[in-house]
Amino acid sequence: MKKYLLLALFLLTHLLFLTRLPVFSDEAIYIRWAQVAFNEPQKYAFLPMIDGKPPLHEWLIIPFLRIFSDPLFAGRMLSVVAGAITMLVVGKLARLLGGKEREELLAMALVAVVPFWFLNHRMALADGLLALFFSMALYFGLRLFIKPRRFEIIAFALSFGAALWVKTTALFFIPVYACLPLLVATLENKKF
Repeated sequence: MKKYLLLALFLLTHLLFLTRLPVFSDEAIYIRWAQVAFNEPQKYAFLPMIDGKPPLHEWLIIPFLRIFSDPLFAGRMLSVVAGAITMLVVGKLARLLGGKEREELLAMALVAVVPFWFLNHRMALADGLLALFFSMALYFGLRLFIKPRRFEIIAFALSFGAALWVKTTALFFIPVYACLPLLVATLENKKF
């Protein structure tokens, strides 16, 4: 029940006056790329790659452009949804790392209120989406080393692959994932 209250608080604080913040230049570029790809997908689906950026963020804006008439609201709405899912994943991550309900709720609350994330989850930038896929890959990577199963392998690979399709800087996550076996070994030693 408390998780749902936190989620409702997150949505309330992030959706309130969503378009009042001035448009950042990168937001305008990403939204425009999504609009062009939406109107002429055969020609412009991979337009961001001309600028050296993977296209997944712009592709995910397209469904929101179909739902909402205001392009700025549509682009920022994707970030709000990504932020809400990130909050839930971080809660699950805290629980997986041995936290109780209190730590899980605290981790979720921090995702909702830390100014850096608050700003990134209210702007049509790729960073919020990148954080979501990083968190998901971290979660499934931990589960993979705790109890290896095919689902965890596939989920980890898809999450990390999606992060790479959002921003190529996801390559910097590789050392974090390489340390997961050490983290799992440390957690298992504490249990005994």
